[in-house]
Amino acid sequence: MDKEDDPSRRPESPLATLSSPATENCPGPHQNRRPLVVYCRDCDEALCETCFIQLHNGHRHASVDDVAVELREQLKADADRLATVALEYAERLSIMQVGPHLKSL
Repeated sequence: MDKEDDPSRRPESPLATLSSPATENCPGPHQNRRPLVVYCRDCDEALCETCFIQLHNGHRHASVDDVAVELREQLKADADRLATVALEYAERLSIMQVGPHLKSL
């Protein structure tokens, strides 16, 4: 097996390494081991309710679950758009490669 084909040598997808926010400990200074349930949009950070209230009061926020849905939808839309652009470029490349052969006929 080629080294490049070895699955253990391929970089893991960033999405595959993400754990569920509810299983992670709050990164706040209290280290209270509470689940991450609030997402501070101003600071781009997931926090437990206590840390959000004490440290991010007045900031724009949403539930971690709602933000996860938004991000999944955005990721899918971006992937779809990228696939479309890749297909367009593949078609253009194919035309460019065939073009010179047509001129010689």
